[in-house]
Amino acid sequence: MGKALDEASRVLRPGGTLINLQPSLHQPFSNGAVSYLIQKKFGTSVDDERYRQSRFALKYLALIEERFNSVAEEEFTVNSYFDTIHEAVDDIVKVRKEQYDRLDRSTKERIRRILNSRLMEKKVLVQENALLTVLYKVK
Repeated sequence: MGKALDEASRVLRPGGTLINLQPSLHQPFSNGAVSYLIQKKFGTSVDDERYRQSRFALKYLALIEERFNSVAEEEFTVNSYFDTIHEAVDDIVKVRKEQYDRLDRSTKERIRRILNSRLMEKKVLVQENALLTVLYKVK
């Protein structure tokens, strides 16, 4: 993220806008539960450390180096609807497929039960939080 921000700083004109959209570090409980069952560590469905470091990089450029000023920041929920539990599982585990495949049958069933509890009007609702940050270039 640091190199991408340096490049954005290089090519943006003063007053130019930098928009950053990434998963929030604060995710709904059900996402954290599924993530824990797959990874065997507490956290969210996102790579906490990688996104935490990118947030630090944004803050560093804005607060320490004073290259950007904050315009707005907003956290919001993204709703995804799936036709079946199987589709929801496939989407959730796509980046952790190898870890999921190694899980025992009862753990996989627990994940399916968690997702089944998200069944609404014949669709499976999976919610994730995202964070939108808007900055403008100072110098």
